[in-house]
Amino acid sequence: MEEKALSLEQVEGANWGEPPADSTRLVASVHALRRRPIAELGAEGLRLLISQRVGLAEIDDEVQTEIAKLGSGASGW
Repeated sequence: MEEKALSLEQVEGANWGEPPADSTRLVASVHALRRRPIAELGAEGLRLLISQRVGLAEIDDEVQTEIAKLGSGASGW
């Protein structure tokens, strides 16, 4: 299976479990993004993971794809 079809949890082999009940929205969002397939993270999800320094090596190819879209005007930004 192509790595982009897998989640960060699957690629890293590390399940963080559910965020603590008293977590901030940021923590809950990062936990949720780690379960989403890398190809489905989108620019905002990637931005959030980068800002929190989560899964940087694993999302690098997808980040490059999003940057290329920016250059071509295809991202809608």
